Amino acid sequence: MVAFIARLALIVLILVSLESSPGGKSKVAKISSQKSSDKNQKKTNSSQKVVYKYFIPNLNLKGVYPINLSFKEIKLPSIPTSYSYSDGFYFLLDSFGNKIVLTVNPQIQKIVESEVRNSKAHTVALVVLDVNSGRILGYSGASLSIPNPVLHDGFKIASIFKIITAAAAIDFANVDPYTILSFRGGTYELSRSNFLPDFNSDRRVMTLEEGLAKSANPVFARLALKYLDDRLLSFYTDRFGFNISFPSDFELPRSRGYIPTDQFELARVAAGFGSIFLTPIHAASIIAAIGNKGYMMAPKIVEYIISRDGSVIYAFRPSVVSKVVTEASAQVLLRSMISTHTVGTAAKSFKDTALQFQVSGKTGTLSIDNPRGLMRSYVATFPTESPKYGLSVFVVNPKDELSKPTSIARRVIERILYENSKNF
Repeated sequence: MVAFIARLALIVLILVSLESSPGGKSKVAKISSQKSSDKNQKKTNSSQKVVYKYFIPNLNLKGVYPINLSFKEIKLPSIPTSYSYSDGFYFLLDSFGNKIVLTVNPQIQKIVESEVRNSKAHTVALVVLDVNSGRILGYSGASLSIPNPVLHDGFKIASIFKIITAAAAIDFANVDPYTILSFRGGTYELSRSNFLPDFNSDRRVMTLEEGLAKSANPVFARLALKYLDDRLLSFYTDRFGFNISFPSDFELPRSRGYIPTDQFELARVAAGFGSIFLTPIHAASIIAAIGNKGYMMAPKIVEYIISRDGSVIYAFRPSVVSKVVTEASAQVLLRSMISTHTVGTAAKSFKDTALQFQVSGKTGTLSIDNPRGLMRSYVATFPTESPKYGLSVFVVNPKDELSKPTSIARRVIERILYENSKNF
């Protein structure tokens, strides 16, 4: 009975929209080809239950205004793990028989799926976004213990957090990539014995850009202690989408990030050692924001919805989550992260390729508990000169060099740019 009433309500709303349009003509686009292709479509195993919310604008009592169905918000219970393909589109059916067409790009999805399928690791998650709109263009995951890795919120941010620390210092404290930071100890060593400055003992120096490229932990400890504090770092952490709910069109687990006040713990968090958790989708959104002039877009998966009669009753609408940094700061970060691939932690995977100078990215490595093992991660936006894509790769316990995230990412980026070149 409830389902019948819901279906009836949907039909009534569509009819009201059609009848109240100026001149009695429908302002809803028609997709005639959809009807003819329905017979040949593969059907999903089960219909997808979708929550529909209608936002009706306030009506002026002095006039009559049509109900605009573009005010409708949709929310899938999860990002789809199964879908059908027909006429160049991925889609699934909701409980009303409407066709939910996904934002997924068929070429990119095939690339992503093949890389995940061929990887040798306990867990792999791979996401590709459009930086300007937040459209999810490709996603896939595989795990021996996690049902949907791209939505798994048990991954730690690790050294990807250095992007946020650098962003805060550049955006707020006017630090530049050539700011020199002195320290002592190994590049990855960060302990109570070396996190505080000591003029007599600090014999090593790195610029911020080199420290970001080589993921130098003591450099970022000093950066935070000298130019930031817990309140500022917490402010930028929230700006980058932590501790909030994204206005996505599917249920996206909330990423969690706490910034401590203790100086040593603050230094550790700034370098990526804190208990800060996120999903691979959120990770892709973080790097995409740098490629999108500082604007973080909500990741979305639904391009449009077609009713059973062939009418488009919903169309994609981009949503801004936040302005994480100024455009100038985003550009500085974008240029600085090229060095990750020339002299930094991804140089081995990108060696002797033109991609060294076309990609801005950051790596991360840390042991995690869920799933238990060594997590390696990588995020990138590309091409650097005019970013179109944001990418994230998370791998737990890779069994060979080819299954490490930087190797996977290099192949994905090469193939995407190659496919793009064929279209021009």
